[in-house]
Amino acid sequence: MGFIMDFLNGKIEPQERPWEDRLERDEILTALDENERFLQDNLNGEAKDRLKAYIEAWDKNMGGVDDAAFLKGFRLGARCMMDILQE
Repeated sequence: MGFIMDFLNGKIEPQERPWEDRLERDEILTALDENERFLQDNLNGEAKDRLKAYIEAWDKNMGGVDDAAFLKGFRLGARCMMDILQE
């Protein structure tokens, strides 16, 4: 059980979650939403188009981060299962 022992001994660290406090995360998301709405309502022309392009690019980037986190967790679980099954 090499993988499991490495995991238990701290040699393998699972992905940490950056948000320990759900309330803090909710406050941050609320502030982001309120500011985006304000900017959408008060910008015109090219500035509004650039804000929209920025938001779309940011969403695409964060989607990639979520995919990478999922894959990392999936591989960690698969390694654990393979180690157990090989014993």
